[in-house]
Amino acid sequence: MKRLLLKFGLLGLVLCLDLVRWPGLWAETGLLSFLRIPPVFAILTLAMVAAALVRSGVVRWAYAVVLGAGTTVIHGFQLSAGTSTTYFDFVTTVDARSALPDAMALYGPALALALAAGIVMAVAIGLKPPPVRRWTGRAAVVLPLVVALGLTAFLVERQGQIRGVPAGWKGVGFAGLYLIDRLHGIGGERRAVEIARSRPPIADDIVLVVDESVSANYLDINAPGGARTGLAQPVPGWSITNFGIAAAITNCSMQSNVALRFGATRDAFQENVATAPSIWSYAQAAGMRTVYLYGQRGGENENYVTDDERLDIDDQLYFRDVALVDRDHRIAEEIVDRINNSVPEFILVNKLGTHFPLTGLYPAGEGPFRPEAEIEALSKDADFWRLYRNNYRNAIGWSVAGFFERIFAGVDANGPGAVVIYTSDHGQTFYEHEAPGNVTHCRVSDVAMEEGAVPLVIATTGLAQVPDWSAVLPSRFDGSSQYQLFPTMLELMGYDPAQVRSTYGPTLASDEPDPMEFGVRMLLRLGEEPDWVRLVPDEVFRPQDAP
Repeated sequence: MKRLLLKFGLLGLVLCLDLVRWPGLWAETGLLSFLRIPPVFAILTLAMVAAALVRSGVVRWAYAVVLGAGTTVIHGFQLSAGTSTTYFDFVTTVDARSALPDAMALYGPALALALAAGIVMAVAIGLKPPPVRRWTGRAAVVLPLVVALGLTAFLVERQGQIRGVPAGWKGVGFAGLYLIDRLHGIGGERRAVEIARSRPPIADDIVLVVDESVSANYLDINAPGGARTGLAQPVPGWSITNFGIAAAITNCSMQSNVALRFGATRDAFQENVATAPSIWSYAQAAGMRTVYLYGQRGGENENYVTDDERLDIDDQLYFRDVALVDRDHRIAEEIVDRINNSVPEFILVNKLGTHFPLTGLYPAGEGPFRPEAEIEALSKDADFWRLYRNNYRNAIGWSVAGFFERIFAGVDANGPGAVVIYTSDHGQTFYEHEAPGNVTHCRVSDVAMEEGAVPLVIATTGLAQVPDWSAVLPSRFDGSSQYQLFPTMLELMGYDPAQVRSTYGPTLASDEPDPMEFGVRMLLRLGEEPDWVRLVPDEVFRPQDAP
């Protein structure tokens, strides 16, 4: 009896974390939907009890580990972000697991509580139960499995939408949906390059620089109180075109990055990511060597890079042995060497940038924006965010300005032509217009426009015969999007403009207006239609206070 009380006492303790969410569910779902939640919760709780009564230790502990892991993941996001965990949040959490050290730095106490809840859940189920009748033992083995399959099937039908589910089962259901999504989502054989080339590439080197978490409205080229970028003043030997604040592809890192590599469009996002030729394939077909410079945390297959995709990359350089504070500067030096080597190359760069929590990314206390926030965890305090903006601008000054100053100083302006395209994966909200929270981007509801505000700058040097972007800049400034980058790069590589336009849409040289919308909940394979958020640059927050 004592063992039984201990098991179910621990189980009840963990379930209390779910029950405290019910007042919020009342407000979210309304009376009728709320009244349907307790029966669902009760059935799933019964399935947990059944798992705890399984006589086989191997089977029981298997259920314990799975439900404990589900509890940890769901509560980990929920306690950190302060919102319920959606399927999109689950996918983002799993796919962005390389950012766990950053998350631990900011959300350590919340993640520790989630881990403790997961361990308690596992122990509650895994402890040996008292003897039960044989038929009860058989039912205990089958019921959790039936519930897991049924819950997954329900999530498939509802495209990941569900409420009133204990965290452990929610994690299990999302994991099942994730597996189906990966195996049976939008797919097919990846197409070969079919667009014809009408001329050679217009430059020996084309460099796409994708920064991390750099919001366009915090740069000196777009705001009076913006951070120094090295792009605001003329540079001898270089032509710099600033397109102002542009719309990102999405407000999430991984989705934006993979879309930039495969030419996702607003009408064919999932299809292009799954089956279209990569930018590497187009570059190789144009006679260019392909180079990938990766400065962020994680391994070779981050941002949905696959082993098959990597076969089309000639040179891959990672900078794990370089200190974070020096990493972007070292990448700039590598770019200089590549541009000066007289080898035609397409170079894609994932900079380290200004990802939270900013610690170690720049020399703290040495920037011009003062005072700085003490960053131990993201806060819902307005004063914290006011100071955090200073940290952020100081980090930009170190990372972005230091990066471009090295490129401009090192590249031989009289050498072969080079085109450097600069953007970021997404923008950031620091709660400039709303009550403070603790999530800066990748939100799926109440999305701030600033989350999709990215820089878009093109710098050219040498003999590159680029389009006259200045001719369309009056209509393009504060009116472009990252969806125009892929077709722009293809035209720079010499591909037929008419075919490029019909396949991937207008380039930055086109005077066609862009919708200025970025995607939210951009799931890659599930087939669910994303939400779209319109970016209005005139309404985006721009800091006015200079250092």
